[in-house]
Amino acid sequence: MPAEPTPLISATEVYVRAGGTTLVERASLAINTNEVVVLLGPNGAGKTSFLRALLGITATQADVQLQGDPITGLTTTERALRVSYLPQVRETAWPNRVFDVIALGRFAQGVSLGNLSEIDAAATRSAIAACDLEGLSKRSVDTLSGGELARVHCARLYAAHTPLLIADEPTAGLDPQQQHRIAQLFQAYADATHGVLLVLHDLNLAMRYATRIVWMQEGRIVADTPPHEVTAELVSEVYQVKAESAPSAADGTRQFILAPLP
Repeated sequence: MPAEPTPLISATEVYVRAGGTTLVERASLAINTNEVVVLLGPNGAGKTSFLRALLGITATQADVQLQGDPITGLTTTERALRVSYLPQVRETAWPNRVFDVIALGRFAQGVSLGNLSEIDAAATRSAIAACDLEGLSKRSVDTLSGGELARVHCARLYAAHTPLLIADEPTAGLDPQQQHRIAQLFQAYADATHGVLLVLHDLNLAMRYATRIVWMQEGRIVADTPPHEVTAELVSEVYQVKAESAPSAADGTRQFILAPLP
């Protein structure tokens, strides 16, 4: 039998504690190529803390590996060449051009602004086109709307071309058209022998584009399912709402209608 492929990232029984509070407890996850894995769960479920532990930003005693190597044994540059990360809070330190901010995604390759190779410049231009930013590439980021700036940060992530992309709420602040465009971008990226891990708050966006949905509640992973196996009972339990499954009127994709509990 052929050997199982080495996961792009794997973690076993992640624990995260802060100020005497357990934020993540016994959470295990592995992501392979061609997967779009979406973390779903209510506010405070531990999703961001889990991402930060996977990336080595937050201390954990768990065994976390990137492409088979312990993450604690990798240098910062080695990590950045294997996984790129878009945090929930994204600050721009100064009002650079959009093109230059997106080119920051290439820094792990050893480049600097004003000294991009043709490969790096092409990757930056490709990311600009993928995120529908051609008309904004020469603008200063401090002149952009919140949604435009969110797309700039997604393009910066995409430009890195790492085997694994991890993004925390990348579609927050985007209009519906751009939410689908960015989700399609991540889907295509995974299809091209990469992997993607996202935190989303849009259940139906996850149902449409995810390969797997990982559900978190009170710091624990309570389910790990492909979209077609998601039940109304699971959604109701995780979010404490009334959930009903129905096909989308637009194209028949299975979606959920949510309402508050009586």
